[in-house]
Amino acid sequence: MSAVEDWRRHKGAFAALMAPGTLWLTVFFSLPLVLVFAYSFSESDRFGDPTFVLTLENYERAFEWVHLSILWTSLWVAALTTALCVAIGFPVAFGIAFAPARWKTTLLVLVILPFWTNLLVRTYGWISVLRTRG
Repeated sequence: MSAVEDWRRHKGAFAALMAPGTLWLTVFFSLPLVLVFAYSFSESDRFGDPTFVLTLENYERAFEWVHLSILWTSLWVAALTTALCVAIGFPVAFGIAFAPARWKTTLLVLVILPFWTNLLVRTYGWISVLRTRG
């Protein structure tokens, strides 16, 4: 019996398995999103706290020239970064995919190695803090 047929017969068990993840996403993603949307229609009082008065001033301010120029700059930098990552990453991935088997592990380690630097810096930082003389 395949897994597809199995979940069709046991829909209650499938729903019970899906419930925690669905509840988690609802509570920690959807509700904050709704709250931010509600805040977008509010005004700030003199202390910066939102007062729930239905207003569109925030959206009017979002379409001012300075904000649109910042948005355009952000989109331009994002597009340039994406193009640069594809231009560098695709040939590297292509090279690793068609490299001889004896070189693949070494090349993958060379690609992954920069991602370990943050972990190494933190580890050596903790070593210096927790050392008996540190």
